[in-house]
Amino acid sequence: MARPLTVVIPLNEEADIAKMAGIIVSQEQALQGARAAVSTLHYTWFLILDHSSPNLQPRPGSSGPFSFVVVVVHDGTLEDYLREVSSELSPAFTLLLSNSTDGQHLLPVSEHFDEFVEYIRGNDASSNPPAGDMAFFGAYPDTVAQINAD
Repeated sequence: MARPLTVVIPLNEEADIAKMAGIIVSQEQALQGARAAVSTLHYTWFLILDHSSPNLQPRPGSSGPFSFVVVVVHDGTLEDYLREVSSELSPAFTLLLSNSTDGQHLLPVSEHFDEFVEYIRGNDASSNPPAGDMAFFGAYPDTVAQINAD
């Protein structure tokens, strides 16, 4: 069964959002490789939010504060998904958490996995109220394994 995950990570004041976006774009091949290796992943996309902007969209010259958002649709438990994805994308998590206001203590993720899961759970806008009380609507009932088996 597909599950939503919307992780909102507040970035520190020194975070260079243009550089972070550029690194994400430059890592497309690694991200695609991870997508293929993570057996429970439906979709992932990234956003950067500017809390000083009325529509939250960064503009040239935006001053923030900023948040980095990872939106995911995955199957199974959060722990199983995070175990798979963190083993594939450790450098990406290091980049993201090292620029966060409150995630540096989780590095490296491989040594702090349980705390990492709790951090992600605490920053998941999809499961925390009020969004957690809203329904998640899927276009299809199949898991990734079922889709790949067809």
